[in-house]
Amino acid sequence: MNLYRAYSKWHHLDKNHIESIEIEKLDVDYPVLREDTWFAVIKGKYYFNNEEYDKAIATLELAKQSCSSKNLCYILGACTESAKRFDRAEEQYKFLRDAIPGLVRPSYLLAKLYRTDKEVGKRSARNSEL
Repeated sequence: MNLYRAYSKWHHLDKNHIESIEIEKLDVDYPVLREDTWFAVIKGKYYFNNEEYDKAIATLELAKQSCSSKNLCYILGACTESAKRFDRAEEQYKFLRDAIPGLVRPSYLLAKLYRTDKEVGKRSARNSEL
């Protein structure tokens, strides 16, 4: 019954305009949702949109352990890039580029990242020469 109630409440929320109080209430009232990957993704996106990067990264990393969708990797890459953790952002974009070679966006995001942080770009160029 508690599981049904948790998913019922979660299902009826507007995922695009979720509030902090709603996330925290669901998290406390229904701990079963902590194991749900998509709840973690929405929670991570909420933290990212509110510039709480450390919380977002931790939440999204947990979600990635059970599901590595491309959208999750994009969000995690953007979040780590915003937190100025360029090495980890590079890892996310390279993972996407290598996992799904037909996608152009990961290569674009890598180029943009290398332009933003020249050190990561130089190190990557040296590593590819080896």
